[in-house]
Amino acid sequence: MRSASAFSALVDALQRGQNADALRISAELLRAGPQSNKVWTLRAVALEQSGQPKEALAAYQRAIKLAPDYLPALEGAAQLNYKGQSAQAAPLLRHIISLQPVNPTAHAMLGVLEYRHSDYGKAAQDFAAAEQVLDSQPSALMAYSICLARLNRNSEAMVHFQQLLAAR
Repeated sequence: MRSASAFSALVDALQRGQNADALRISAELLRAGPQSNKVWTLRAVALEQSGQPKEALAAYQRAIKLAPDYLPALEGAAQLNYKGQSAQAAPLLRHIISLQPVNPTAHAMLGVLEYRHSDYGKAAQDFAAAEQVLDSQPSALMAYSICLARLNRNSEAMVHFQQLLAAR
């Protein structure tokens, strides 16, 4: 199978949810050319969807090593680290934000991490940059409200607390 058609087959297998095929095809592609950050990233997706988060994270890390600014790999690795409550999530999220300053999801995730570490000032800044997605994340909106209250920005905090109450 030629590289371009194999890559297309890999993408197609992932889109159809055929993770075993995607893993097989990605292994073939990586044997032929192990320096493809895109193939490593797609392999990571297949591994993650197959319930193998540690292996997926290792594949994302290989992709990032090959292309440090490749957003799909950074986002995948950040998400897995965030889910696993790893300290590696924050630097990955900061890197994503440095590449994409208007990334509300990355800001919201980083805000939650900063809130957990009682860094209310930084958390409030990140939550403010993520306001457009906070409505669908009640726990993050609650954390934002608490940060604002801790910073004595009570009128702003009340607005967000009222949003939470209205959503219930």
